[in-house]
Amino acid sequence: MTGSGTDAYLLVAVAEGRWTEDIKILTKEEYHDGVLSLQGCAHVGRSSTAWSNVDERKAAQNLKNDKSGAYHIPSTWGKGGQAIFQEEPPFYLYVQEPSDARLVFTVMDDDIVGDGDPIGSTSKKLVDLIPSVNEKDLVNALKDQVLSQLRSSSSSSINEDDLVDSVNVPNVIQDWSGDLKLTNKPWKKDKGGQVATGAMIGAMVAGPAGAAAGGFLANMYEGQVRGRVSVNLRYIPIPSKSGVKRETYKAKGGLPGVSWGDLYDRHILELQQQSTNEVQSEEQQQLQDLRLGGSDLEFCFFVSHDETGCSCAVYRSLEKRMIAISFRGTCTPIDLVTDASIVQDAWVEGEDVTKEGVMKIHSGFR
Repeated sequence: MTGSGTDAYLLVAVAEGRWTEDIKILTKEEYHDGVLSLQGCAHVGRSSTAWSNVDERKAAQNLKNDKSGAYHIPSTWGKGGQAIFQEEPPFYLYVQEPSDARLVFTVMDDDIVGDGDPIGSTSKKLVDLIPSVNEKDLVNALKDQVLSQLRSSSSSSINEDDLVDSVNVPNVIQDWSGDLKLTNKPWKKDKGGQVATGAMIGAMVAGPAGAAAGGFLANMYEGQVRGRVSVNLRYIPIPSKSGVKRETYKAKGGLPGVSWGDLYDRHILELQQQSTNEVQSEEQQQLQDLRLGGSDLEFCFFVSHDETGCSCAVYRSLEKRMIAISFRGTCTPIDLVTDASIVQDAWVEGEDVTKEGVMKIHSGFR
């Protein structure tokens, strides 16, 4: 590849602190693929692609046809190519624990077939960029804002859109803008040991977790990573909905047979009896609490195994901020036996199923 032929786009994700292996990669390792090397980034924002054969004139025409306004400026001597993103629509990244979350920026070279190749990446603690916002302060600021608008306008002239206009954000909402240097690049891979050369990327990504507008000057594999990502961030805390009554769902399997809801209830009773008979450490109590899955399980979808015929129902718990999976086997006689006895294997191949805390799945899904 050359700087002139790079089809650049930007990936942005949030790495939560609880994913310790991901944090270790970001903070300890020099060579990795950014977002693509992480296991805990289920929600990733992606900019459009600035194809190298699209110039400013073509991009302007694309915008008129409601298409992407991204375009490419070829590299010149001593200066990398540029990828310019016009009128890029915003995307949003949600953070559970802002205090230990990291924003991860990864610059990619797109392919017509496939997902593309990483060029360079960087990450930064969210709290280092934007201070945490107290939820009570946010709620009070929102109330004061609405009351102020009501006082300054007659009831007949104000409407709902005026109250929720994105421009009228409270001062408590934090903004930050600045440059972040690229710090990591991928391992040497192919074509004579050259991973990626240059592109200068600019993008605008707006939202609660971040808006990114960036540029970097890519380099040959040898040497240090050079370049930067210029970012504009807006962090908006979301008030919790504690106290809101939610409908509780009974966990069921995807096919007729054993009622997994009954087995789940029995499992909870056994855990409760165990906790009353034993003195447990705080860590054991937290582990047990996570197993209960919350009292507000909300059904999401069914999944079926094409080869074994097994199925599972997937639920989410907003109370516990977790996903609960109810596994079931097929309707064959042997699977009804395994269902009744809850024969399970380790979630990860080779794990010891007798070890405390090892996650397990129905044997039919192995």
